[in-house]
Amino acid sequence: MIEKELSEYLTNIEKIEGDIISYEEKIFKSESEKCLFDTFCIAQLNRSLNLVDAFVTLAKIDNYIVAMALVRLHLDTLLRLYAIRLTRLDVNQVVEEILNGKSINKLKDGTNKKPLTDSYLKEKISEMENFIWVKETYEKSSGFVHFSDNILRASNLGDTSNMSLKHSIKLGSSLINGFDKKVACVQMIKITEGIFGLINNWIDLKEK
Repeated sequence: MIEKELSEYLTNIEKIEGDIISYEEKIFKSESEKCLFDTFCIAQLNRSLNLVDAFVTLAKIDNYIVAMALVRLHLDTLLRLYAIRLTRLDVNQVVEEILNGKSINKLKDGTNKKPLTDSYLKEKISEMENFIWVKETYEKSSGFVHFSDNILRASNLGDTSNMSLKHSIKLGSSLINGFDKKVACVQMIKITEGIFGLINNWIDLKEK
């Protein structure tokens, strides 16, 4: 049953790849002139497309240990798009600074002048009704980027009280339960939808 559900999720994620590609036409169909922020959006979407494709590829061979780390990288794209919005500066000016080597975490919130670190961004975006899920997703997926209890549980199974652990060095993620795999799939979909939402806001703004 769980394998069928996972297969359906992965099929839905694969369909999203086509949606991502379609945004190039949406961004450039506007009669307004092309600008640096358009290029920034295209770069983020290109990254998203490749991350989503890699996630599906890894999930299909049950390599969720790495696939779940890609959730965090995909979330990074959403946070970067949101960060530009928080600066309250001209978006093209901000992208020019990034092209000149300025890190996004060196930029500041235009309202309170706080640095736009990953930690700050995930807290700030989680205040928005449509993004309340980001904080939990950030923390859970980070556990597969940095060595943590998530990695330990994905590699060992047993009773830590008496050290009766079943060690495992092998390809695949049989020790990651099906529910967590489904959650990772849902997170990839929600992150992509969030990216679409922020870019749609930009497209609407351009056309006004």
